[in-house]
Amino acid sequence: MLLLIRKKKRGDKFYFYRQIPSLKEYILIEQNRYVVEVYFKKGETDLWSISRYEGLDENIIIQSLNVEISMKELYFDINVEGKTGL
Repeated sequence: MLLLIRKKKRGDKFYFYRQIPSLKEYILIEQNRYVVEVYFKKGETDLWSISRYEGLDENIIIQSLNVEISMKELYFDINVEGKTGL
């Protein structure tokens, strides 16, 4: 039940964020798992692409800033439930 509520709230927030005309990219970083989701708005349309990164061996691409960062850098010195991968 909690997971469903959390996903619903997350979806509701993203709906409101999408109403901001200047918003081009929206990034969600999980705190309990090595997971990052990147939502990128394609041009002036209402279409968004979604990229999901899992595990410490992934590199995250932030298109609006033309930046790439590794999951290892992002989660530097953070131990997620004693895991070293997913």
